[in-house]
Amino acid sequence: MKTRRGFTLIELLVVIAIIAILAAILFPVFARARERARQTSCLSNVKQITLAFLMYAQDYNEVMAPRYYRYDPDVAGGPHWDVLLYPYTMSMDIYVCPNTRAQSYGYNDRTLAYESMAEATRPAELVILCDVKMGQRPDASPGWPRRVGHPSQYGDPPAVPENDEDPYPLDGDPYYTGRARGVHNGGANVGYLDGHAKWSPTSQFFYGQNPTNRFFEF
Repeated sequence: MKTRRGFTLIELLVVIAIIAILAAILFPVFARARERARQTSCLSNVKQITLAFLMYAQDYNEVMAPRYYRYDPDVAGGPHWDVLLYPYTMSMDIYVCPNTRAQSYGYNDRTLAYESMAEATRPAELVILCDVKMGQRPDASPGWPRRVGHPSQYGDPPAVPENDEDPYPLDGDPYYTGRARGVHNGGANVGYLDGHAKWSPTSQFFYGQNPTNRFFEF
């Protein structure tokens, strides 16, 4: 009768080394796959919100939504654009980026709020909203502003910051405004006035453009 021979120490070490090598190869692949899935889910959100902005405008004589609606013109405050678009989205979940788990999409309200869509001569290049970094509050604490600033607010032209993928604002950034953020593999999901949405590196639509606000003004 033959006796079973167990693994030797060297054989066990070889197996462990092979498993460690495979894990080192596969774990980054799995991490990239998870991030790509979050990026795709976020892009779907941005597309739906973009279409909601356009449907809102169609119902209001092609006038774009405000940043927020004032019930009393003399008193600041009121429902923000995400609430105003709710009848068209029927969900508050789509305003939450799966990567940040926060309402981290910024509206280009400095150009579009209360403006007629007829003013746009390049709707396929005019940003409605995109992933943004946090903005600064007056007390210098960070918070999600639900609006994206114009590139010229950060320099002329602004340079891509080293912490482009981080959520936090840079020192000196204006209050209540966020930069576009390369949160998804170095890029942001962006919705445009013609209704399309796509992923783009921030260097392709926010930084290094000529003119500086090319994708943010009429």
